[in-house]
Amino acid sequence: MGYWLTPFFVVIFEEHLIFRRQVYNLEDWANRKGLPLGLAASLAFSVGVVLAVMGMSQEWYVGPIALKVGGPPFGADIGFELGFASTAILYPPLRFIEKRLVGR
Repeated sequence: MGYWLTPFFVVIFEEHLIFRRQVYNLEDWANRKGLPLGLAASLAFSVGVVLAVMGMSQEWYVGPIALKVGGPPFGADIGFELGFASTAILYPPLRFIEKRLVGR
């Protein structure tokens, strides 16, 4: 169940370091028009979770990517790594596009 946490953390961490640069406008939290839509975060997070599930190797489920990497019947548990890498690669360009199109 913890495979969703890695993509979630990556989105928050990259937003904090790359886009906010550790400076927050606390007035925007009460104003909906000052907050981002979250389309980039949602898409990057979703792709990260899907790839994490496809790369997980647990007793009750072994994903197809995990089977290819580690071989049957157990595979290799690379779900966290896939979730981290895909979200870390996808989120910055998607967020730049979102900022350019939406303006926030």
